[in-house]
Amino acid sequence: MAEIKITKIDEATEVWKQLLESGDVQGIGNLYHASGVLMGTLSQIRRDEPETILEYFENFASKEGIAVEFTDELLRDYGDVAINSGFYTFSWTENGKKIMVPARYSFVFMKEEDKDEWLILEHHSSLIPESPLNPEKYYSEDKA
Repeated sequence: MAEIKITKIDEATEVWKQLLESGDVQGIGNLYHASGVLMGTLSQIRRDEPETILEYFENFASKEGIAVEFTDELLRDYGDVAINSGFYTFSWTENGKKIMVPARYSFVFMKEEDKDEWLILEHHSSLIPESPLNPEKYYSEDKA
């Protein structure tokens, strides 16, 4: 039974990718639970209302030639909750130049009661930190 759920989560992730790449903002929004939370790759705020999630994707999904490539996916099944974590790279064209943005992500999916439908309850995405990390960048001139 667990294998079926993982397949569905994998499919749900693929649907998210296809909707993003087609610019279908409403379709993307429909994948998020009513109480879903988005911590977007290119956003400084938590988006915890359907309207603010749509607002994020209205900007992000409208980028010219937006595409996403998933790598190193880790799928985990916990009954009515499943998690897909890994890495992805976004790309688009801006001012005639190709932009590549490597990031890491976690999607937390929750199965809707009495439905065979999985919705995104939590989506956290962040830029991959510089490597190697430069600790001096975080030092303060103030003494502890």
